[in-house]
Amino acid sequence: MKWVWQLKNWPEFIYDASLISDLEKEFLQAVGGASAVLKLLEKEEKKRFIIEQMT
Repeated sequence: MKWVWQLKNWPEFIYDASLISDLEKEFLQAVGGASAVLKLLEKEEKKRFIIEQMT
């Protein structure tokens, strides 16, 4: 797989949004859920949650 800057049309990107729309919806739902959880956590729990999500 090439790096994005190695592609022929860099930096002009062309893509079909319909191919990623389901993934985008799934991502946004997950982010919304994580955001709701963060609001309920204490400071130390919030730090652990963020670290777990990043790893």
